[in-house]
Amino acid sequence: MELVPSLWAAAAPTSGFNLLQFLPLVLVFGLMYVFWIRPQQQKDAKNKEMLAALKVGDTVMTQAGLIGTLVALTDEREILVRLCPEVEVRMVRGAISQVITSDVPKKVRQAFQRDKGRAKDRGGAKPARGGQRTAG
Repeated sequence: MELVPSLWAAAAPTSGFNLLQFLPLVLVFGLMYVFWIRPQQQKDAKNKEMLAALKVGDTVMTQAGLIGTLVALTDEREILVRLCPEVEVRMVRGAISQVITSDVPKKVRQAFQRDKGRAKDRGGAKPARGGQRTAG
């Protein structure tokens, strides 16, 4: 029983403030800022610039993946997007994820025409879905 009190007596209690105890906490916060907080701030700033630069006629993609043409900027928060000739949707500006450049629709049309040409070469048969074979 005398062993335990002598061990406590051997370890002298430290008094005062020890800065080295907080060094790991400071390092973790520093790394969090560099790898997580700062990149998110930069991404938010880019997104804010993109939303401020929207203009009528831009081809935009929403966060849901819908692609349409910007018809009107109704106010600071809302826009009007035409998804197809007779469908116009009123939405919040923040729902726009990106402005699509004119090259992207051209590439999509070219790929569609290329796939259409391949279907004609096969005798007009549609390709099987999901790589499944069709019963013939």
